[in-house]
Amino acid sequence: MYIKQLMLSSFGKFQNKELNLTQGLNIIYGDNEAGKSTLHKFIEGMFYGFYKPYAKSRRTTEDYESYLPWYNKSQFQGILIYEHENDEYRIERNFLKRNESVEIYDNVTGEKITHLFDYDPVIKLHQPHTKHFKLNQTSFTNTISIKQLGSKTNDALIKEVKDRLINFSRSKDEQISIKKVLEQLNEKKEAIGSIRKKKSTYGMLVVKINHLKKEKEKSQVAWQNIYDLQEQLNRYNKELISLNQNKNDYTEQLELVKHTEYEKTYKKIVDLNKTLVTIEDRMMELKSLDRIVQEEVDTILETITYHSLLKETLEEKKLQLQKFKLEYEEQYKQLDLQPYFAEPEARSIETILGVYSIYEQLSEDASVLEKEIQELESRMEFYRKHCNKNIGQALTDYEKLEKEKNEMSIENKENEMQELLPQIHILRNIMKRYTIALIILISLFIGSVVASILLTNSSFTAIAVGMLALGVLSGIQRQKAVKNVRNYEETIERIKLVQAERNDTYSLIENKQKELLAHYQCQSKEALKALNDKHASHQILLEDTKKHYQLLCDKRKDKQQSLNEKATYFKFWLDRVMHTTHISKKNIEAVKEAYDIYKQVQKELMETKKRCAISEDNINKSTQHYQELEESIAAFYEVIDVPVTIKIEEVKQKKNELEALKVEHKNKQYVKENLLGEDTLEELENKLKAYKNKQETPTYLTYDEIKDALEGVNNQIIDIHHHMSGVQEKIHLQEKAIRTLVDIDQDLLITQKERKALDDKMASLSLATEALESISKDIQNNFAPELNKQVSQMMSSVTSEKYANVKITPDMNILVQSPINHELVCASKLSSGTIDQMCFGLRLGLIDVIYKENHLPFLLDDCFVQYDTQRLKNMLKLLSKLNRQILLFTCHTREEQVMRELGITFNSIKLDKSVRSKIN
Repeated sequence: MYIKQLMLSSFGKFQNKELNLTQGLNIIYGDNEAGKSTLHKFIEGMFYGFYKPYAKSRRTTEDYESYLPWYNKSQFQGILIYEHENDEYRIERNFLKRNESVEIYDNVTGEKITHLFDYDPVIKLHQPHTKHFKLNQTSFTNTISIKQLGSKTNDALIKEVKDRLINFSRSKDEQISIKKVLEQLNEKKEAIGSIRKKKSTYGMLVVKINHLKKEKEKSQVAWQNIYDLQEQLNRYNKELISLNQNKNDYTEQLELVKHTEYEKTYKKIVDLNKTLVTIEDRMMELKSLDRIVQEEVDTILETITYHSLLKETLEEKKLQLQKFKLEYEEQYKQLDLQPYFAEPEARSIETILGVYSIYEQLSEDASVLEKEIQELESRMEFYRKHCNKNIGQALTDYEKLEKEKNEMSIENKENEMQELLPQIHILRNIMKRYTIALIILISLFIGSVVASILLTNSSFTAIAVGMLALGVLSGIQRQKAVKNVRNYEETIERIKLVQAERNDTYSLIENKQKELLAHYQCQSKEALKALNDKHASHQILLEDTKKHYQLLCDKRKDKQQSLNEKATYFKFWLDRVMHTTHISKKNIEAVKEAYDIYKQVQKELMETKKRCAISEDNINKSTQHYQELEESIAAFYEVIDVPVTIKIEEVKQKKNELEALKVEHKNKQYVKENLLGEDTLEELENKLKAYKNKQETPTYLTYDEIKDALEGVNNQIIDIHHHMSGVQEKIHLQEKAIRTLVDIDQDLLITQKERKALDDKMASLSLATEALESISKDIQNNFAPELNKQVSQMMSSVTSEKYANVKITPDMNILVQSPINHELVCASKLSSGTIDQMCFGLRLGLIDVIYKENHLPFLLDDCFVQYDTQRLKNMLKLLSKLNRQILLFTCHTREEQVMRELGITFNSIKLDKSVRSKIN
């Protein structure tokens, strides 16, 4: 295959540019900005257009804007002609948005053959590259379209080639890349994450689990601290008892010291007795609640609250269950209305839209095919009208008459007569000369005779004899000339008679020819011949068109059969679902939507049924629990012997009051006992009476000392109470700050289940990765040996056999055998120029390995700028031996000079910076 001609009607900087190419090497030279890249991109655009691959709608790439025409933006188009297997094809493409079009013709016959190429439903255009190129755009730009690599670092070069090799070795097509699939699997694994990646999903779960475990440990420690604090409270109570004892001692001493204190104490005790009586009376009223334990009241109160909430929840659950049942019945009715969807055949509706898309495409193809058939029928009718076999016979008759005319022209005596007339003229001139000579000779003869007679001189006699002889000879010659003139004149007369007859016949033949030409409205034989050729051509075209017509009719029959099958399928379901047989996308979508709704309702029905079962189970459990709570509450009322009409809150309140009275009674009693000490009230009264009649008993301590000591003890008691309040506050705060171990264990269990799900998913992704890598190794094992062989041969040629052995390892590393010690070294250790050569050789090797039978052209864009002269010579020698067309775009004259020096045949094209001139 090779590209013959480029016609850039309006593309980038070019207007009406033509570029004629040949097979083999073509050097396209031009300075910067001359348009080399534009020509390069034009070739790519003519085969592929400027559309983003894999898009769901027609979207252009950045190249579209880059190569918009400079001068005439209303036209953006061009023509490319290429040859493949001795057939010429012509691609005409309009790039302009909203006017995009691609037409492909047989460049010899002019027949439009666009329909023979694949149609892209996304961009809604036929694809010129699909029939002969058989490369997608990605493979094109990465194989046969080769640009300079040398501007990169060694490592970058090797990485680029290695990545490309990995794709090709694993899938033989960069568009179907196992490497990309593996990368996607790795991305999913990366999205899951690991323990090391704290911010990933997996990492955050692990962090959460660790946090919960630490929280559990912390909770355990906190509850131990609370236990320790409770122990500390017990110690404070014991210490408080001891201090109270000391306080009593000091108080007793103080009472002994000061009589007035006894009076105060007596008065306080009397008041305390009154208060105690009041408290005891109230306690008697509440005595029935004495056997109730406070914790049981709190528990039963919580039970009653929960019982009330459970009752409300139970009612809600019953209402929800009723709602679920109604929803189930409604869904069941919906399914019952469409029983045909339950049939096994209904599964085909899943793909009905896809089948309809095929149906639409078939219909569109059939419509196009019908138009082509109608066009062929019109063309055949035209050819039949212009196919006249009599024109051939008329041309034959005309040529016979023309042959007769030519033969008559050959026998034409006119030329002979014209030749005789000069001879007659010459002979008559001769006759005149001989007549004059004869007159002169006669005169001389007479003069000589007279002179001889008069002068008697013999000399004049001899002269006279001579003159006589000459006169006789002249007379004879004149007579011959007269005779010849008469013969020529007779011949001319005979010729005139024959010519007159020939002219009559010639005129008759011309009239017959004119009649033939006039019958077919031609002005000349050439016109008649052209008309005959035209009719013969129409006859040939008629036969070819008949064959094409029959082929299209067969194809129409096949498509119509396929359409009828699909129409039967559509009508079957349209009739059952929509009660119509009208096929339209709206109706098909309605069938699919109805089926989807059926499936959704079916799914929802199962879910509703499941929800009903769960709801019923929950109601049963809740009802049982509710009954248990009622029994528990009733039992509690029986135990406390309190009417059920009394609310537990009142019971609790009275119980709290009783407990408070007990504490108060105890405290009052405690104060009273502290005031009385070991005495009774009567004894205290007796002491007071006795104190009135005697002095105070002296003590070892002074009043102030006793008072200070008592105050010290009181302060200690206050401090202990303060410390106890602090400990109790700590206990309260710690209980409030921590969660229960049950809640923590539940959260830990849920999080560990999520982690296990991610572990299972990661295991599945790892299994898929291993399977793909195993498949890619099988492809690579078949791919690498042949590639090694191809690349080694090319490297040997371009490096003058210095590097004749290249290895592509299983992991796609590139190794080269050293010419010194024959060790295999990494390609990245070679010089930039050698790496560039190797990369170029790899590209050629890849193309030959993957596309063996398709000798596609190479487009080389300044690939050799970093080559020295010897490397360039080796590379150009190699290129000249390749059996394919090569377009070498360059801004240097070095390549042309080297090829001239090597004697390589090539086609040289020079670009200038002008825009509108033609390139030949």
